[in-house]
Amino acid sequence: MKVNTDGVLLGAWVGISGISGENLLRVADIGTGTGVISLILAQRISESGRAFKISAIDIDSDSGAEASENFSDSEWRESIFSHIVDAREFSVASKLNGEKFDLVISNPPYFINSLKPDCDRRLLSRHSDNSLSPCNLAMVADNMLSENGIFAVILPVEEEGLLFDQMSIQGFYCKRRCFVKTTPDRQPKRVMSEYIRAGGLSKKRRSDCEDEELIIQEKSGEFTAAYKNLTKSLYLRF
Repeated sequence: MKVNTDGVLLGAWVGISGISGENLLRVADIGTGTGVISLILAQRISESGRAFKISAIDIDSDSGAEASENFSDSEWRESIFSHIVDAREFSVASKLNGEKFDLVISNPPYFINSLKPDCDRRLLSRHSDNSLSPCNLAMVADNMLSENGIFAVILPVEEEGLLFDQMSIQGFYCKRRCFVKTTPDRQPKRVMSEYIRAGGLSKKRRSDCEDEELIIQEKSGEFTAAYKNLTKSLYLRF
């Protein structure tokens, strides 16, 4: 399971400076795979000087073991924990135990009802009808997030509306959203979103999100200054 651009983008983009809560920042990474997002967040949070605990969750035992090995090889080994479990079960247990998270983040499966790959691990990682559907993601976020917590996710643009509808049903609204283009002349392929609980707010329309755009490469093939600036602490090439 290779490092993918989606995971790097989401880990680098999500806002952590404004997350309120106690001194210990609690994070849950849903569908962690090899643990890349958890490791990126560990780096960013540690650089901010804040204590943290990250629960990295994946239903696939091989991915969970791989993530655990990566965590143990890192300097944040005492703050990141791999859990091999269905995120829905983990979220219900968290709710029953009163354990709440300040940030729940996910680069979830996608390609709903599309052609299935032969590899079971790739099937689990890419197909939401075999793991986390928009409905289940919204339920997990509702079970796990603290009152002022943030749910952050990256999805193909065509599937963003499905999740928005389910998050609205659970009482969340989209605070911030970033459309990702590969090059300036192409349509956005991915969208990153941050959701918070609506509470007494009526601001739940998709058009109320704070929208931004990120272009990864110039037409020449060079990475854009914006992309370099976002990911420069993660890539050796920058």
